[in-house]
Amino acid sequence: MITGAGRGIGRATAQAFAAEGYTVVLAELRRALGQRAERELVAVGARALFVRTDVADPVSVARSVRSALRRFRRIDCLVNNAGVLRVGKLTQLPLRDMDWMLDVNLRGPLLLVRALLPAMLRQGSGSIVNVAPLAIFRPDRGCRPRSGRGTQRARGRRPVGRYSALVASFVRSAEP
Repeated sequence: MITGAGRGIGRATAQAFAAEGYTVVLAELRRALGQRAERELVAVGARALFVRTDVADPVSVARSVRSALRRFRRIDCLVNNAGVLRVGKLTQLPLRDMDWMLDVNLRGPLLLVRALLPAMLRQGSGSIVNVAPLAIFRPDRGCRPRSGRGTQRARGRRPVGRYSALVASFVRSAEP
């Protein structure tokens, strides 16, 4: 299952998985992008399913996971790729934009792990890949303000480290 699978890195990831013979679940918010990606994969002989997914909405995430499990009986890999960014001066960025970025970029991956983890534990296996911007790992090469525009750069590995620790504790608490 790949989020943000309708274009960019998500679409390329879906194509790569399909080329290796994997069944691909394309979790994408934009119906036209998801349907197009599904058609393209099916046209080259891949097994693919588009599920319209708003990663920031727990109901949408649960519905998408249920649809994929109903159709394929298991999900072996989750690629949390969906992400959004509003660029602007932090002091002028509307709070609704900040909330939206946090909902999609932080809450979304957690909702997906939460929804998929029980199935992966029942299966006895599963992989979770979290795609993150370079700025998280190398703040010196991240978003830089240009002409008075830009967001604050990420500081070190903290966001990924905290997320990884949270997932690890979640997995430990879910183990029998």
